[in-house]
Amino acid sequence: MSPNPTASVLNIGFSNNQADGQTLIELYDAAGEKVRDVYNGFLAKEKTKNMEVDLSSLKAGNYFILIESNGSGL
Repeated sequence: MSPNPTASVLNIGFSNNQADGQTLIELYDAAGEKVRDVYNGFLAKEKTKNMEVDLSSLKAGNYFILIESNGSGL
């Protein structure tokens, strides 16, 4: 992920080193409330996905990203 910190766009690159399957990325605020679904889709094993996430509408603060593949946290 870059840049960190950011005020506008966050670049995320991730790979699936597990079996082919559903990949989920969610963004949470410091209170643990989900603020955005970032990605929810199929990703084949050994494939990489790069994406830009616009964060300009979010308040300044700390946020956490949850990444799951086939129901397992990464």
